[in-house]
Amino acid sequence: YSIGARHLFWLYAGDAEALEPFGALAEVVAPSLAAVASAAAGQLYFAAASLVVLCAPGARASEVHPHRDWEERALGPRSAFTVLTPLVLPAGSAGLEIFGPDKRSDGVAQYVRGEAIAFDNKLLHRTAPGSSPTRVLASLSFAPSDPKLWPVAEKVLRAQTPHFYQRPLDV
Repeated sequence: YSIGARHLFWLYAGDAEALEPFGALAEVVAPSLAAVASAAAGQLYFAAASLVVLCAPGARASEVHPHRDWEERALGPRSAFTVLTPLVLPAGSAGLEIFGPDKRSDGVAQYVRGEAIAFDNKLLHRTAPGSSPTRVLASLSFAPSDPKLWPVAEKVLRAQTPHFYQRPLDV
């Protein structure tokens, strides 16, 4: 696991058996991602997953910082994606704060049960700070399978999911 704030942490799928339950969701969202992915990325590859747990009373603004999940210049826009979907979502749960190119907040996307929020590697975001009951999200990472981009994506995966990720078979 890793800790992002006093009340925010990630539980990573640490082996193929733990990753398997996320596979059904990956199969559902993959066609939508493929429709918007960069052709340079090759086929997107479901590489890793985790549970993202935000515990009550939520996170302070000083604890959650704007970031990009795939912060690597060599990865062009729409070459890697994160998909978040709520598994436990009480009323009043914190959403996903989105930032524009000027690094100013563009607002908060609220999670909805049965729906996913997908975004590419260039989106600046963070867990919305403030009061929140405990909520649990499934987080899926889709990497480029192109042999030129995979090593860069793998570098990011090694830093974010240190215990386990899947590699495309042909790289």
